[in-house]
Amino acid sequence: MPSGSPGNSYSKTDGFGPVEMNSFNHYSYGAIVSEWRVTGLQLAYCVQVPANSTAALRIPAADPGTVREGRTPLSRIPGVWYQGFADGVASYELPSGIYELTSSLG
Repeated sequence: MPSGSPGNSYSKTDGFGPVEMNSFNHYSYGAIVSEWRVTGLQLAYCVQVPANSTAALRIPAADPGTVREGRTPLSRIPGVWYQGFADGVASYELPSGIYELTSSLG
C-alpha cells in the first residue's frame, strides 16, 4: 500500500495511520516462544513466559516426577505451582521466565 493509505498502522514517513487501524495488543503473539521435540520416549520442551505474566502448562508425562527443568523436578522450581496429574498430563502454573523442560513419555 502507498504511504499514508488507510491500511498503514504506522510508517516512518507519516507516523500513525487512522486510530481504527492501530492495534497494539498483537505484540504478545510474537513475544511468546514455544518449541518442542520428541526423541524416543523423551519430550523436550522450551518455553518463554513473558515478564509480568503466568502461563498454564499441560505437558504429557508418564509420571509428574519426570517433568524437569534441567535436573530439578519442575514442581520444585521457585514460583512454579503444580496443579495435578490426570490422564497422562501434568499441569502447572509457570511464572515469567525461560524454561527448558524434559518429560519421560513412557
